[in-house]
Amino acid sequence: MEPRWRNALMLLVGSVSLFQSIVTVEPPAKPGNITVTNITNASISLSWDRPAGMNASQYTFNITYRPNGTVPKTLHVNVTTITDLLSGTNYTITVVTIANGTESEPVVTSVFTKPNAVANLTLVNRNTSSITLSWARPLDHKSEYRYRVQTNGDPTSNIIVALETVTVVQLNAGTNYNFS
Repeated sequence: MEPRWRNALMLLVGSVSLFQSIVTVEPPAKPGNITVTNITNASISLSWDRPAGMNASQYTFNITYRPNGTVPKTLHVNVTTITDLLSGTNYTITVVTIANGTESEPVVTSVFTKPNAVANLTLVNRNTSSITLSWARPLDHKSEYRYRVQTNGDPTSNIIVALETVTVVQLNAGTNYNFS
């Protein structure tokens, strides 16, 4: 990478001379947009485009993520999987290009890991037109969690609830339903 500008200063006092050179380097091009390729309850896989106008031998990437706070992870490739994350947690991920010891502008995205699955889905009650289901909270439950109960059959429905129970109504007698 070529310096953006150069400046030299020479000071001559008596028989002693002092020479100082100041070189400022233009920051490298920032990485392209981050693409999330996979999310689990404990990991996030992502990639990003290489910086425009630079060949791969000229740079590396630093990636950091929060809320855990991390030491930057230095990569020579534009793909990674961040592991050992908390379920159902929002992470802010930052990627910068590093060239000649200088950082680019950051590229930032925010991603939630998936929550852990519920356990012990149980049929509590049923009749000809409704069914009541309950389940146990997932590990690492958070108070802001909501549950989506999807009914596949005729009719189909999606119900969002805050508690660990739901009654699905207006079902047709004799119809096979799947609940998830």
